[in-house]
Amino acid sequence: RDAFSGLRVTIDQQFTDGDYVATRYTITGTHDGELMGTPPTGKCVAFTGITISRCEGGRIAEEWEVTDVVGLLGQIGALPAMVRA
Repeated sequence: RDAFSGLRVTIDQQFTDGDYVATRYTITGTHDGELMGTPPTGKCVAFTGITISRCEGGRIAEEWEVTDVVGLLGQIGALPAMVRA
């Protein structure tokens, strides 16, 4: 969070199946702090992710998440040219 300001999470899709909840989301913000050794770029970024949660007794018991970190790093120029091609 320190690397981005104006973070906004938009839920693009969400559904349930029994005790499971799946959420597809988009996060947007401005890269204005250091991230993994990459200095601030001032770029507006957007990246996506999916979370699957298993609920038990009205609470989250387990959770799995996949976030497009490669897409985010590509937007701020933190990937070697070979990976971006």
